[in-house]
Amino acid sequence: MEREKMANNLAKIRKDRHMTQQQMSSATGYTQGQICAWEHGKVMMIPTAEKLSKALGITIDELFRKGE
Repeated sequence: MEREKMANNLAKIRKDRHMTQQQMSSATGYTQGQICAWEHGKVMMIPTAEKLSKALGITIDELFRKGE
């Protein structure tokens, strides 16, 4: 359930920032395919969450809790 919530939050926040998956890829160094996989619930490690949060200008907590 937490993985699903984080996946939805990642996609929503990225779109709220008017970023494409390709722009997130460029900002983080991860491939567009990896961004897509995480937005669909693939397990992600904490260092990855930190990098994505930084690129979005949010905290890790916001990434995992947005919408509560």
